[in-house]
Amino acid sequence: MKKFYCGLAASAISLLYSNAHSQDYGAQIDALQNELLKMKQEMNKGTNNKAFFKKGKGLSIESSDGKYSFQIKGRAMYDISHIDGMTNDSSVGHANKFDSFGAEFRRLRFSIKVGLGDGWSLAFQPDFAETISDDSNTNGKGVDVKDALIKKKIKGVGSFMFGNAKSAGGYWENTSSNSILMMERPMYNEFANLAHRAGLHYDNGGALFPKGFHVRALLIGYGNEGAWRLEQEDGDGGEVTWNHSIAAHYTGKGLFDQFIGGKDTWLLGASWQMERPLNDHTRSVSFRQNGVHTLGEKIVDTSISNISSYHYGGPQFQYSNGRYYLATEYYWITGERRDGYTVYDDYSAEGGSKWSIFLQ
Repeated sequence: MKKFYCGLAASAISLLYSNAHSQDYGAQIDALQNELLKMKQEMNKGTNNKAFFKKGKGLSIESSDGKYSFQIKGRAMYDISHIDGMTNDSSVGHANKFDSFGAEFRRLRFSIKVGLGDGWSLAFQPDFAETISDDSNTNGKGVDVKDALIKKKIKGVGSFMFGNAKSAGGYWENTSSNSILMMERPMYNEFANLAHRAGLHYDNGGALFPKGFHVRALLIGYGNEGAWRLEQEDGDGGEVTWNHSIAAHYTGKGLFDQFIGGKDTWLLGASWQMERPLNDHTRSVSFRQNGVHTLGEKIVDTSISNISSYHYGGPQFQYSNGRYYLATEYYWITGERRDGYTVYDDYSAEGGSKWSIFLQ
């Protein structure tokens, strides 16, 4: 009888022990399932963890927390032109008939932008378009690097860009080629802009100033356009140019709504840029005829010598309201001669543009 009770007690203890372990395993499985469900819900939040095409953004990939990203996109623009109608009658001063065809890729580029977390990012943009060269020895231009920069965004301050980047400039220069109204930018813009320059750039990105104010600056730049690599050799380093620029504008709404109706937006700003050639004190001045980018010949192709600084800038204004669009800018350009140079006075030029559209 005692053996029976002992056996029954042992069986009961064994059953209780097994049941306790079964309950522990069940709780662990439930907890694991809950964790998996939470992970699945996090993964399914939005589309930030997936690769997707976004209009105007190319192929974009972004982490779910938004700290890391990768983007690749490109741009291709192709020009074709034909010139005909000039006479070969030597009596009117044209001994040869000018009848020609031209075609080229104006832009053939791709860009890569990478977000590295903690406000750091980098960008790289080469351009493979072959550009007509006035110097036959170069056989045109090869691959040109537009953007090659490291960027650091500081909350409440703005972004600093180290490397080759688009400089602060005038209205049309800082309007993307995807967004300008005409095929060409104004002629004065071609020899009065810094374009992409290597150095230290700044963009407030909505920080520091009241809402609506945008400020961009090239704090210190060096070299000519495309000189994104500048070596030091024999204490000279080739043609050295220090560059500075700033562009600021304010955007607002409702300027003339009460008079003409609709909902309008407007922009008022200005820009200023300066180049200081330190070695040969020379600055080239050249531009092509508007609308015919395939022409190798430039209607102005010269240089200004013996200058200490070359600076330019002016005001800009843009207004849009439904079917109405107006954009205008004016530039003053000055080349200041070096001290003691008296052969020519300071160089000066000016130009402006006004583009407007009214759609029925």
